[in-house]
Amino acid sequence: MNVLQGDQYLTVIEGGGSTCRGVRYNLSQHRIEERLILDQHPCNLHRDRDLTAASLTTMLTQLHSRPGPLVLCLPGVSHQDNVNWLQARLQTQGWGPVYILSDAVAGLWGAFETHSAGQGVFIGGTGAIALGDDGQQLWRSGVADEERACGPWIASEALRHMAHDPQLAVFMAKDPPLLVDERHQLARLAPAVFTAARHGNVTALAILQEAAAAIDLHLTRLMDYGIHDFALCGSVARALRPWVTTPTQLACNDGLAGALLLGLSVYNNPPLLLRLTDLRRIEDHSPLAAQA
Repeated sequence: MNVLQGDQYLTVIEGGGSTCRGVRYNLSQHRIEERLILDQHPCNLHRDRDLTAASLTTMLTQLHSRPGPLVLCLPGVSHQDNVNWLQARLQTQGWGPVYILSDAVAGLWGAFETHSAGQGVFIGGTGAIALGDDGQQLWRSGVADEERACGPWIASEALRHMAHDPQLAVFMAKDPPLLVDERHQLARLAPAVFTAARHGNVTALAILQEAAAAIDLHLTRLMDYGIHDFALCGSVARALRPWVTTPTQLACNDGLAGALLLGLSVYNNPPLLLRLTDLRRIEDHSPLAAQA
């Protein structure tokens, strides 16, 4: 389907662990007509697909988008059952075609001025993942047990050490009490850890150094697959850059800009979706995994 078949708008949404961003793009005039950011609208198909669907519905309503082609770049899309569920739900509301990709791919496409083989990103915010493109295949690194370079882990480590570090407790107490049973709420405490580190708190510095070491680990894994240029995306990864030893740059554009580039590419060439949704996890192809 293309603009010649009557599509006026392409709606593109990039969701994350705490924020939902979207644009309504005029296909015939080649321009963005409306842009919207909604905080506290988490999207993660794996963690909570009903909450994700609710956040997307709110975004679509406030973007004043009419049912038509829709591109979604979201975390937690590796489980095909959840992807199928969301596509079916949106299609019953009149949306279609519905293209669903990982938010990590959007981050990669937006991180560099021009996308090319050998580029990789580490995305750290409410979650954490590394992704690279060797020119033929997309490779990702990151499993739940290794999500250290993200807001929830940094905050939870600080909360765990507060009882033994009164100085750190003072910094953490500057934030208003929050329900910390949800990841996106817990992540809101992470900036206090960075503030404590800037004031020389040893515990906070150690937490951030461990988080940065996790970024180096993931980027080193990508190097083994031909990835050599790296950018950091997401508020946490960007803030951790002073402690990252691997040469990196800050992303040129945000994930929403990358999502729009992806959306236009897939809209004009739907078969491309197959390559862009085939993310091979490096951990599954390691020598240890082969022996298992």
